[in-house]
Amino acid sequence: MNHHKIIEHLVVNSDVFKYLFQSVSDEQACWKSDEGRWSILEVINHLYDEEREDFRKRLELVLKNPEEQWPPIDPEGWVVQRKYNQRNLSITKEI
Repeated sequence: MNHHKIIEHLVVNSDVFKYLFQSVSDEQACWKSDEGRWSILEVINHLYDEEREDFRKRLELVLKNPEEQWPPIDPEGWVVQRKYNQRNLSITKEI
């Protein structure tokens, strides 16, 4: 497995996301097509929190403690509780 290549791809992906959202206004980022849909800002924050709090922890458990129970998550609840749609897009773009 080429770890350097994987890291390189992750860095490139980060740059792609930054490029895609650099011209999105705060108003556009918060817009939802329907009540049950997520805005761009909510999706970005969801991906960020999933990466930090869920994917990493689960990968660690699979590799180090496969018998251990995975911690519960609540992505839909996080959107509301963590006020994703009220966050500042310009700060999110720096992630």
